[in-house]
Amino acid sequence: RFCILDMASTCRGGLFQLLDDNTARASSWGARCTRARQLDAAAEHLGGEFKVGRADSAQVYFRRALAMDAHMREAYIGLFKGLRGEDRLNQAIVVLEQALTLWPGDETLLLLLGESYAGLGKDEQARAVYRQLGKSPGEAWGLLGAEALRRGNWQRAHDYLQRALEKKKEASFYNDLGAAQFGLGQVEAALQSFRAAARIDPQLARAFANIGRVYLQYGRLLDATAALERAVALDEQDGHFRALLGQTYEHAGKLAEAVEWYRGAVQRAPEKVAYYNNLAFLYQQLGRSADAKRLYILALERDAEHVETLFNLGLLYLDEGLYAQVAAVYQKIISINPGHIDAQVNLATAWINTGQRPEALAVYENVLALDIDAALRAKISAQVRALSQP
Repeated sequence: RFCILDMASTCRGGLFQLLDDNTARASSWGARCTRARQLDAAAEHLGGEFKVGRADSAQVYFRRALAMDAHMREAYIGLFKGLRGEDRLNQAIVVLEQALTLWPGDETLLLLLGESYAGLGKDEQARAVYRQLGKSPGEAWGLLGAEALRRGNWQRAHDYLQRALEKKKEASFYNDLGAAQFGLGQVEAALQSFRAAARIDPQLARAFANIGRVYLQYGRLLDATAALERAVALDEQDGHFRALLGQTYEHAGKLAEAVEWYRGAVQRAPEKVAYYNNLAFLYQQLGRSADAKRLYILALERDAEHVETLFNLGLLYLDEGLYAQVAAVYQKIISINPGHIDAQVNLATAWINTGQRPEALAVYENVLALDIDAALRAKISAQVRALSQP
């Protein structure tokens, strides 16, 4: 279920334009599909929108799809996921309950309902749903633990998964317990849990990936490489495992190998902005600025507010002396995260290089008002004094 690191229709044809007469129009390929297949393709496309952070627009189109066909199960699920992603779980539960009136006993919908109750801390309601699904007590505690993990509640996940393991020694429970322990900073205990998961189920790819992640944190690069290569061999389509291998080879200074693993991660999980950023930053280190810039732009097309990607793109522009672009990028970062100190310092650098001293002074004064370390405060204070000279 969890790997720490951090989780087709043939009628694709672009974004569907929904018309008043309850028909749909799409360009080229999609236009040849039947109405039902058009709706399916629309849900798939909009589900992709949701993956890259445009949940609001995805919800609008899912609701339109439901207005056209109230029995479109995937649209209910897409709408639910958008609401859940915005922590609007009470509304998400209403959507599921509506869907369950059409598909009573649907296992996927009931699982999502149980997860939603668990997310709201309504454990008894969640367990009741899991009993309805025929889950054992151990499986129910495991599902509660998995949902707590998904929401980053490490201690609750830890406690639930311990209960699950009291009922049944299952590999996935050990793996998820390790993820909770890792989140709590109990790294050695996490490693032991991941090893237990791998012993019970030698085919559990994510257990080996998590072992590799712990070894990577310890700096045991050969052991990390072996564990992660085992994970990739067990699941060749998982982009996350390849990204971790790329990180491992990068730490080992084997940059050519790192590039290939990062490229594999991007190919297998094109919706993951972080993978584009990782590969682009490595290209930047190798002096391949054009390739880096292309990937940063692709990443920002998927998430225009991904701060790490914006920051690295700003560094690239800074290296190229494109100070107007540097200023634009770091202003955007500050609009997203006003307390981003490095972005403010780099913005001031851009203003200085474009001759806009008052603007640079204003930025430095903002930084001095923040909680910064003594060395940085001394450097910025010296800059302020220099810029204040006539």
